[in-house]
Amino acid sequence: MDRCIKTICAIALLLQAACVAGACTDFQIKAEDGTVIIASANEYAMDAHSQIMFEPALKRFTTNAPEGKKGISCES
Repeated sequence: MDRCIKTICAIALLLQAACVAGACTDFQIKAEDGTVIIASANEYAMDAHSQIMFEPALKRFTTNAPEGKKGISCES
């Protein structure tokens, strides 16, 4: 029984090591003049064909909802 559990644990560890995991890191940079830049870095094991996007402060974002209804809104 003990050997079986050890074997199952070893196989689980090998399978976990073989999986590719994606991750994102959010960070904030504050310049000497007080300007703040908030960004997110995407770390993937493949090329995600990402593009850099800049949005001004206080820009309003709204999602689309079904049947022409207003979706969720937020402000940067």
